[in-house]
Amino acid sequence: MIEFIQSLRPAYEIYKKTLVFQLTPEQSAQLQNVHREIFGRNVPNCSTCVIESVFSLLIWADQKALELAQLADDEQKPKRKRK
Repeated sequence: MIEFIQSLRPAYEIYKKTLVFQLTPEQSAQLQNVHREIFGRNVPNCSTCVIESVFSLLIWADQKALELAQLADDEQKPKRKRK
């Protein structure tokens, strides 16, 4: 799920330059499903709201990726220094 959301970043960056946000039909359907799973509601219909939703998902994915990286780092056993 995080990978999919982060895969939307290039489309979002293009949107910031051209003000055109374009997804494939498969990406659009998956975006609807992911948004519903995370936020508990459908993606809004207005164009500005869709962009805000995608931006919120990107922030959420970045935070989750950071949490997972920290958890993975915490699970590694610290090495003992030899005297």
